[in-house]
Amino acid sequence: MMRINKGFTMVELLITMFIAAILLAFATPSFVDLIERTRVKTTAENVVELMRMSRLVAVENRTIVSVCGSSDSENCDNDWGTSIIAIKRGQDADDADQLLASISISEKLSITKTNQNNPNVDFRVNGWTPWDQTTISICPVDGKEGNAYQVVVSQSGKIKMRANLDGESWC
Repeated sequence: MMRINKGFTMVELLITMFIAAILLAFATPSFVDLIERTRVKTTAENVVELMRMSRLVAVENRTIVSVCGSSDSENCDNDWGTSIIAIKRGQDADDADQLLASISISEKLSITKTNQNNPNVDFRVNGWTPWDQTTISICPVDGKEGNAYQVVVSQSGKIKMRANLDGESWC
């Protein structure tokens, strides 16, 4: 009587493992790049939404709302690399500032802001900013310029996000 074996031989298993290891070696770098691009894009989208919400609150409440960098997620100190907060400014000395929202920044990202005339992005009661265009660059710390994004706030309060498709030096 002939015995039928079901299963794989050791050689077949080793060849399969070898092929899987080669495929994994090619897939891992692109997967890491995908994670990095997604991290940068998600942060840029969060900054855009924080800016839009701040502008809306400024117009609806007829008050000034500041978006600024913060090292403690509560007070403006121009540290854009730790967190970004939105603060509704008090109308007078008796009216305290109110924290509206905060987003944390990953330690794997670097954020720089142009327009050093004002460390904050202030939205006035009409939705405009008192300064010229402000650009916030969001870059991976490993320096891959192609994965960078920018959030641009015009003086009229228009907010847009753009990817670094041309490989320009933003960081």
